[in-house]
Amino acid sequence: MRKFIGSILFLVAAGAAQAAESDSIAPALPTDVYADYMVVTPGDGFTSMLGHAAIRMYCPSVGLDYCFTHKSPEIGNEFTAMTLRTLLSGLVPEPTAMFVDDYRSEGRGISRYRLRLTVEEVRRLWKLLDDEVARGLHRHMDYIRSGCAQEAFAMIQRAVAGRNIDFDRLADESIADDTRRLISVRYGNLRKWKDFAAYTLYGGSVDETVQGAEKLIMPLDIANVLEKAGLAETPEIVCTPAAENTPPAVTPLLCAIIFFVLCLLPLQNRIVNRTLSVAHFLAGILIAYMVFIARTPGTEWNWLVLIFNPVPFLISPWAGRRTHMAYCGILFAFLVFMLACLGRMFCIEQVLIVAGVFIRTIYKTFNINLLKSKVK
Repeated sequence: MRKFIGSILFLVAAGAAQAAESDSIAPALPTDVYADYMVVTPGDGFTSMLGHAAIRMYCPSVGLDYCFTHKSPEIGNEFTAMTLRTLLSGLVPEPTAMFVDDYRSEGRGISRYRLRLTVEEVRRLWKLLDDEVARGLHRHMDYIRSGCAQEAFAMIQRAVAGRNIDFDRLADESIADDTRRLISVRYGNLRKWKDFAAYTLYGGSVDETVQGAEKLIMPLDIANVLEKAGLAETPEIVCTPAAENTPPAVTPLLCAIIFFVLCLLPLQNRIVNRTLSVAHFLAGILIAYMVFIARTPGTEWNWLVLIFNPVPFLISPWAGRRTHMAYCGILFAFLVFMLACLGRMFCIEQVLIVAGVFIRTIYKTFNINLLKSKVK
């Protein structure tokens, strides 16, 4: 079915060149071809938290109306497939009505930006999209460098290459932030657990400085730049998003505060101490897994792995005073580093958690010293 659709779209895109070869042959290709940039609001899933973008190609006289959208096959565990890079995606032409209905059923909104392209540019864009469809599911999910919005923007750039538009300048003028973390967090909500999880697990290239068109990773940012470049009209609302779900009562900030308060109390309760230790250990396992095992783009490095890793938990029963004091020094230096980068690389929730670990380590060191002094 996909090859059949691709063949139709290819004929539409290539018709102009075939008609131009002979003046005696009347052009068979209609000129009422249009392109739209479609922006979908963020969803509840881990892979949809930044929103979605697609390109709609429309020819009313022929009856073609498709949204070219990046899709991946249905999977059992989205998080595992994404972290191990076994999740493949590709460009798929989907009837626009079906595209809209799917996202409307998820309670997500859609905005349509009519692209101001010439007929030749629309045909060129259609041909580029059709060639990408023919490649099938071949692309590893990479939300950092080649997400759906970036791929759609790249296609539009290639279609209008002859205009020599300075997208780098427009991007710098539109977006003041200079790292992917800062750019994306403007559209997030750290009160939501999935947003906090992504903020915590991602690092490395997410915190690298980007300039020019490299800043264009968010669907809405790309839409704004297309408008400034004169390539897109004022958006039309296709469907409005459902009322946003009320943030959970138990937010990451609340849990961080509770953890910090528990760590402040010099409790000798074994259950509390073991619960805090196990929480530290599990967080360390997850972050170490993302850095050293997972192959997800944006997790090449994470500063939090210096504190959250399995090593402290494993050596703690045999560690002496010097080991604990050394770990306290590392924690204190890291806290200073976090405070210096607060809001740029770290959030207040993370600072509270690391501060709690630091205080617990101080107490543990004090208890060891007290115990040794009694033995003497």
